[in-house]
Amino acid sequence: MPTAFAISERVPSFRFEFLAAQWRHQDMGLYCECSTTGCIEMIFVPADEYERVREQEGWFLIMPGHVVAESERVVSKHGGYEIVAAARTGRARFQGSADEAV
Repeated sequence: MPTAFAISERVPSFRFEFLAAQWRHQDMGLYCECSTTGCIEMIFVPADEYERVREQEGWFLIMPGHVVAESERVVSKHGGYEIVAAARTGRARFQGSADEAV
């Protein structure tokens, strides 16, 4: 039979799992991940969509209109954000974009 301590440890864990499931459908405020240096535009993305994008190497969440057509491909468009796949990642993605306007 579990001890009172063991039972009390399970309750917070269960609560956390319940809350985490609820939060997955809430929007998160994030900075645009476009390649323009210094962009501080905010986008709002559902947490589960954010997780999906993070699972894909080279995918980024950006403000609509911030795509660099020469080096990025729009994967999908949503109301207040777009998902792009970048041909280059890391520091190489930002080369040549420092002078671009937001």
